[in-house]
Amino acid sequence: MYSATKAGMIGMTRTLAMELGRDGITVNAIGPGPIATELFRKSNPEGAPQTQRILDSIAVGRMGTCRGRGARRPIFSVAR
Repeated sequence: MYSATKAGMIGMTRTLAMELGRDGITVNAIGPGPIATELFRKSNPEGAPQTQRILDSIAVGRMGTCRGRGARRPIFSVAR
């Protein structure tokens, strides 16, 4: 469900950007990657190969946190 929703948001963002760009409206989306939560740590034990694959795939080289700046950003926003 999460993956389908995230893909839908990305698709909607691209569509809105193409449709509204000619009017000078910029459309962006914030799509978080893995977040270091208790559930993540329980499901992905430290040192496990699957955990390392997830960590290696993060472009910024670190996990997100629930206390990061992005935790307070709106999920959907359009500015003109």
